[in-house]
Formats: sequence, structure tokens, C-alpha cells
Amino acid sequence: MPIALFPAASYQVQTEVIFRELRTELRRLLPDARIEHIGASSIPGAVSKGNLDLCVAVPAQDFLHTRQQIEALGFSPQDGELAAPQRCNLHASHYAVHVVVQLIETGSEHESLFTFRDALLNEPQLVAVYNAIKRESAPLDEQTYLENKAAFIRSVLASTATDATSVNPMPSPTAF
Repeated sequence: MPIALFPAASYQVQTEVIFRELRTELRRLLPDARIEHIGASSIPGAVSKGNLDLCVAVPAQDFLHTRQQIEALGFSPQDGELAAPQRCNLHASHYAVHVVVQLIETGSEHESLFTFRDALLNEPQLVAVYNAIKRESAPLDEQTYLENKAAFIRSVLASTATDATSVNPMPSPTAF
């Protein structure tokens, strides 16, 4: 089934409002957490499925408690989704858009979520290329769509690495 993509103007204002409200609520519960807007909704001009992705980064010793706090807000792991070491995706559909909180350990390889987002924020031409890849891949099956996005994400992360040995692992292509 084709992936429905929306232009930024049709979803980004709404996702930004939800992000700010949710960030306020999360900061009250998790004052020491790093809470940031990630995913396509955080990138001006990015096409998207219209959902909101945010990242909560905490030290390893706070991971389980933080997950419990987020779950208490009505978030849960998606059926069949495995938690990666140092990362857990928690979903909620009780907002006006689908919301995913990517909970990660501070200092882990999963901070590549920020690296990829920042690369797109700093280089608008990458957004145009990424949008084109998404639009070309959207009519295909979801697996091919995700694989095409993943290849682009890997190439961007490789270009941001300071040397060949420091390439960060790829963030989940579902986040962007």
C-alpha cells in the first residue's frame, strides 16, 4: 500500500504545538531529561506521514524509571516492536496526530537521531534530496520505502563523521 506523505505546511504547525505541550508535561515529570523534537516534523519543508517524533535522552540509570513515566502518560511499545539496547520507541494515538517518543540513553549511539536532524537543519539541500527520495519511494511497499530512507540516512551520517571509524549507527528510518 502506498505511503501517504503530506507537505510541511499541512502538518508542521500542529505537530509543533503538540510537541511544545508534551515537552512541558515531560519536563515536569523528567526535569533532567534531554527532550528534543526530531523526525521530519522538526525539519522545515520536510514531507512526512504527518506524525510527531520526539526524543527523550536520559542516563542509563534513569532509563527504566523514565520509560515508566512516559508509559504513565499513555504511551506504549508498538506491537511486535523490539526495544534495542539503550533505546525504546513508545507510541501514543490519543493526540491529534500519531506521536512517538524515542527514549534513548544519553551518550549512546542512538544520539545519531540528533546528528541526522541537525544535518538536515543545517543543509536545506539535503531536505530537498530527502523529500525526493521519500516521494519516489512512497508508492512502493513500506519495506522498500524504509530501506531507501535508511540508505540516505546512512550516507548523511557517514558524511558528518569526522573519520571513517566514527560513523554513528543509523537512527530508525521510521523517525524521519
